[in-house]
Amino acid sequence: MEMKGKILKENELISVVIPTYNRANIILKSIESVLNQTYRNIELIIVDDGSTDDTLHILRGIEDKRLRIVQLEKNSGMCSARNAGTNIAKGEYVAIHDSDDVWNLEKLEKQYKHIKKTNCDLSFCKMKRIDLRGKEQIVPNKDIIIDDNLYNDLLKGNFIASITIMMKRELASNVVFDPEVRRFTDWDFVLRVVKLGYKIEYLPEILATSYIQNDSSAIITNKYKSIVFIYNRYKDDIKLYHETHAFFLYILGVTCSFNNKKLANTYFIASLKLQFSWNAFTRLVFLNLGLMQFFRGIKKKINN
Repeated sequence: MEMKGKILKENELISVVIPTYNRANIILKSIESVLNQTYRNIELIIVDDGSTDDTLHILRGIEDKRLRIVQLEKNSGMCSARNAGTNIAKGEYVAIHDSDDVWNLEKLEKQYKHIKKTNCDLSFCKMKRIDLRGKEQIVPNKDIIIDDNLYNDLLKGNFIASITIMMKRELASNVVFDPEVRRFTDWDFVLRVVKLGYKIEYLPEILATSYIQNDSSAIITNKYKSIVFIYNRYKDDIKLYHETHAFFLYILGVTCSFNNKKLANTYFIASLKLQFSWNAFTRLVFLNLGLMQFFRGIKKKINN
């Protein structure tokens, strides 16, 4: 799997961390996208999070001196596995990857140059997300302006995916992924990074592709509960921004509309009291007229 190539001495070591759990059927594609990078001076740390399939067997069959395998005694979750890999990283920079995603082969080279040019602590890029139906989405899907409003912009919703992140080792050591967070781990991570004052820069190129799996956290983890977790953790900051708070309440209403009409009503009304929006007003009307289920059925038919 190792490509022939010369590692330039002036290029600093980049540590790539991949946590994995029962990904025997797809992990090779992810690994190849790292080991075949045009930037050659890397170490790839794969943290097996207690897999029960053939993942370890496959990993041990890869012959590349840049590969390091860490085996956790028991399944501890993606965040703990990421942190375990970062803790032993030797590189001046750390890049986050996932075992079901792939990188453009020039990703590390371009981000390395981007960090050097901007002298930032963390560089992120665009990615393509492909769901179970093959539907594609670009994240972020709009131009991102890095200014003093970045923290407020991120409170409204995350646009910095973990697999697009490359950061200085100092940052990776000081800010870890919180194992308590089960979904939106990257959102929580970047909020804390920005709040601490680290310099972030945006590289507007699609350099990664994320493939949603049946057991991805986006599928198996309750979205409403996950958003409530983020809301409660950053509530004091969210409330400082009137528009952001109204928008967050609106999103909470949307995520529980089909399961808890009474609670959704409460969120929509609270959002409208803070700031009127046609989206919140329309959702509130449709919900109380019983039209939400009707439109949901139509959407399902269109998607199928």
